[in-house]
Amino acid sequence: MSAYFAMPVAVPSVVSAGQGGGSPGRETLAARVAAGPGLWDDGAWLAELRRDGLMAELLAAGVLGRAVADGGHGHRLERALNAAMTLLCVITCCLFPGQGYDMVLARAFRMPGTRVRPGTPVPTGPALSLARARLGEQPVRRAFELDAARDDVPLAAGGTVFGLELVIFDGTTLDLFNCPGLAGEFGVPDGGTNPKLRAVALLQAGTMR
Repeated sequence: MSAYFAMPVAVPSVVSAGQGGGSPGRETLAARVAAGPGLWDDGAWLAELRRDGLMAELLAAGVLGRAVADGGHGHRLERALNAAMTLLCVITCCLFPGQGYDMVLARAFRMPGTRVRPGTPVPTGPALSLARARLGEQPVRRAFELDAARDDVPLAAGGTVFGLELVIFDGTTLDLFNCPGLAGEFGVPDGGTNPKLRAVALLQAGTMR
């Protein structure tokens, strides 16, 4: 930093909790702030700022990181759309299917807890398309497997009867891109123009998991 902008800061002494009339820990916080960011990461008092974002809290603990580590991906350089952030954007796309990539990116990058460098501009839709290609299928599949296997979600009221857990089947169809490969794999309905993928899931009746 230029000497023109630099200014001396007196670092207050660290007072242990219980001494003096101030609140315990306030002196320690002041000392850390005055000492500069080099000493900020050696304590747990910033844990709330480092907490998982909203999307990560909807999943089992550590799913995003484990899915990226286990799944293999094409991300090798530090980017705003790294593997974990791309996976988070894919999940956000699923929750907001009617919105385009640009709107999903705007949502994802302003969520509390999103771990991107301050001042990082929100990427564009084409950048997310490329990032999804680098991510590949396996991290997304692994994230689903890890979250589906969790057993810490309590059953909702009415989720059992006669001591048995109620389950239901539900499904939907998805229009796919019209190409010979997908048409041969999934088939085209009579009178239709595009192949259709049918997804069926077994769900908990109480929680819809």
